[in-house]
Amino acid sequence: MLNRLFRFLAPPAASPSGDEEQQPVPDHRNDAALADFVRLITRHLGEQTAEALVQEVLTSDEEPLYALRFENYGDGGIRVIIDVDWKAYDEIDWQADVLLAGRGIEERWQWEMPEDRRQRTVINALKSLERWLQPHGLALLHIDSGGDDYQAFFVERDLAGKAIELGVAAGLAVCSHRDFLIRQQDEDAQPG
Repeated sequence: MLNRLFRFLAPPAASPSGDEEQQPVPDHRNDAALADFVRLITRHLGEQTAEALVQEVLTSDEEPLYALRFENYGDGGIRVIIDVDWKAYDEIDWQADVLLAGRGIEERWQWEMPEDRRQRTVINALKSLERWLQPHGLALLHIDSGGDDYQAFFVERDLAGKAIELGVAAGLAVCSHRDFLIRQQDEDAQPG
């Protein structure tokens, strides 16, 4: 918990990834960018559903990040983001399965949990998921809520830069997986 506080108080690290520039998040909501962002991350669900979800987010009383949970959409809700507490590594499996099923991917990711309990963390589970997504042509992106929870979603790798750009323009702190690891001060994010 103290690590998160120190990371919060530390100045932002420069992005050595080279593929995406870390962009400052605007302090206001841009509805056009938000609509385009939602369309992009829900396009795999079909145009009609994507448009309905755009309207759901734009008309919600909740902050956009929480509206993206789509818990009240349709009969049982629809999931397009992984949303877990900082210590709920065991909640990622089923959420990833739902996201994969929504994309028509039958194969399921399963985290081989480390024997060492200290290695059983959300960050380690997300690193494993990101490696698993690569051969499927998907990139794991993150949205920083500013709290002690984690939100992640995946898009086609060739659309990752556009998703980050639109998310940031919409007022969401969207970043690549590598930038997420840098923000978490994870040693796997360091170049070399």
